[in-house]
Amino acid sequence: MASFGLAAADHAPGHAPQQSIPEAWRAYAAVVGGVLPAWLDARSPAAARLRAQLDALRVSDSPETYDLPLRLWAAADGRITRLETPTLPSGGAEEAGVRGLMLGRQLPQAPPADLRWPIRLVLKITPPPAAAGSTPRQ
Repeated sequence: MASFGLAAADHAPGHAPQQSIPEAWRAYAAVVGGVLPAWLDARSPAAARLRAQLDALRVSDSPETYDLPLRLWAAADGRITRLETPTLPSGGAEEAGVRGLMLGRQLPQAPPADLRWPIRLVLKITPPPAAAGSTPRQ
């Protein structure tokens, strides 16, 4: 399972702090952040493979969640044209899986014309539903 969070703290020097980000940009990032987990949770062989790979990373990193930062660029029509996964090994199966699942896909709406790229998001990889209920929480 996946959810998302805005990577507001992940701004490079010279980029605007979170407070000065225009509301239209935040709203668009929320739209994008809502669709990416749905793609990852889809019932397709590619999504299932990627979920298994990311779940293995989650287990090795932390039993609860694995944060997957993404930097995403889209064309004026909302098609994803570029994607960076700074924490995944370059050329690895996980990176290839993320790219294969998302590159070239159409987002539900076009970005604001003045949006500065990339959009920075963090997908939070959580245990699958069966595994999530197997460990009691305190």
